[in-house]
Amino acid sequence: MAFCEVEVETPAIDVAFSTDCSKMAVLHRGGVSLFAVEANGPRLPAPKLVCTVMFEKSTEQQYEEPLLQIGFSRPTEVAVLQMADDLELLSHDFSAVEGKPWRKTDASSIGTITTPSSGEIDGVVAQHVSGRLSCIAGGEHSFVSVEFPTFLPWANYIVLNGEVVAFGLSRNGHLYANTRQLAKNCTSFAVTEDHLIFTTSNHYVKFVHLTAVDGMYL
Repeated sequence: MAFCEVEVETPAIDVAFSTDCSKMAVLHRGGVSLFAVEANGPRLPAPKLVCTVMFEKSTEQQYEEPLLQIGFSRPTEVAVLQMADDLELLSHDFSAVEGKPWRKTDASSIGTITTPSSGEIDGVVAQHVSGRLSCIAGGEHSFVSVEFPTFLPWANYIVLNGEVVAFGLSRNGHLYANTRQLAKNCTSFAVTEDHLIFTTSNHYVKFVHLTAVDGMYL
């Protein structure tokens, strides 16, 4: 099921929404297509294509290197994690002059990139294979004060009482808030401004009111 369908030049790989949900970026084999998502009262019309930026290096209109993930590092800037000889991060500012090349930086220690749920976090959040976290925006790279105890494939990030809180889920169902383990039988989770919502292997949905990490009780 889907609210709507959008068309891109080549097969889609990943999708990211900006923190205010006003833009959607679709990563595909040829490049990145940027869509505007404009709410009209209670109705949400289909996203409108703003522009498409193709990758410079292509073969038969498709990029040669394996592309993995996309995230918003700034309101008009996207970051793309790709596998070349080693992992690399491509970034592009859609507000820049047309034809400006993609910026490329080393990402050999990065496992995933995520657009944070909180607009107070500046940049796309990169999770390193060690579980350490950093923010990347405008080519600048800075480590975050919190981290995970190990690499967690699914993660999201918010600012709570002025502090960054990282939520992550391991492949065996362990749910963490920073380094604190919250549950052992989690199957999925979502984060809002006020609640952590997660499902369990026993087919329950649980809601946790967001307070300080040490004060979160299930």
